[in-house]
Amino acid sequence: MSIAHCIALALLTASAQSTQPATRPTTHPATRPAERQASIDELLAEAREFEAFKLRGTEELPADVTPEEAVMLRVIDGLLVAEFKLPPQYGNYRLPVAEGRAARMTVRAFRDGDEPAIRFVDIERPLVGDDHELETSETALISGFTALGIDVARSAIQLARHVDSVDGHLDVTLTQRPPVGDEVLPYISLRAGFTPADAEGSDDSIDLLIETNSFADLRRDHREAFDRYVLPALDDLGLATALDADTRQTAIQVFLAELPVEEGVEAQVTTLLAQLDSDKFAERAAAQRELETLGQPAATVLARMLTAEAAEHFTGEQAARVQAFLATFRTIDAESLARLRGNREFLENVAALTGAKDAALRDLVERQLAELPE
Repeated sequence: MSIAHCIALALLTASAQSTQPATRPTTHPATRPAERQASIDELLAEAREFEAFKLRGTEELPADVTPEEAVMLRVIDGLLVAEFKLPPQYGNYRLPVAEGRAARMTVRAFRDGDEPAIRFVDIERPLVGDDHELETSETALISGFTALGIDVARSAIQLARHVDSVDGHLDVTLTQRPPVGDEVLPYISLRAGFTPADAEGSDDSIDLLIETNSFADLRRDHREAFDRYVLPALDDLGLATALDADTRQTAIQVFLAELPVEEGVEAQVTTLLAQLDSDKFAERAAAQRELETLGQPAATVLARMLTAEAAEHFTGEQAARVQAFLATFRTIDAESLARLRGNREFLENVAALTGAKDAALRDLVERQLAELPE
């Protein structure tokens, strides 16, 4: 049994049950051709059985909690921080993570003063070969698991991923712990190991260890290893996009007035702005709805107007409706937005975004970084 496997088992005590199978399906298939396919089929069957077992006894998320809200990841002061929109009580939930797939999320709460609060959260997803591709191999995954253990109060996190493919074993462990004793900085480590199935005569083995004092530094300074080992584990749990979502949404607020808009949007918004001052309530309401339909591009145009002389010519009705509309796109106060604009760590996190629609944000941030003093 791998080191990562043992760590994950220790983390996930809340979800352990007396009926749990003795072992997860982690025995590698035989490499002799006569036994190979039979061994693979056996492991796939075990993986499907284990997946069903782990989800047994779980309940659906509360009706007012979406999967995206159930677990939210943010990088604050260099640390990966998890937030939850769940009742502060013990529960085993079925967390949707992909089409037709789910993870088991165990929540444990303790009383913090007079109020109960979530203290520990464990998430585990068995991996089944018919649903995954191994990121470090061209051949299909057979079985494995990904587990995330979170000590909410201490911001301590353990992320483990174990994969068996026809090529070999992959073990990944990400550890984050706060300062201990005389330490003043947190400790972050990423360990990855890959053992080829045919170890003899193969030079494909991997034994990687990265140690740093900031999750943000790990992501920025070791991007290749982060993308290769950490992102697939987060993606297994449906959390890869959540990690970028907060950074992206915050960056949009910081640079709202500078984002590009498609041709014709500015003219459309100008027309709707005039209608916001109509004598007829129905026309004013219709213009407001059309602005809401346009969404962020309309907010960008109006934010530019507010920073230019055009805002001086707004009527009271127009100004009130524009401010109400922009409030849905600027939930962070102006002072905090100004601080973020000069925060190098935040800007570097934005520059590290890899989404297809993030190019404009990256360009704006790179120009802003160039203006900051060293």
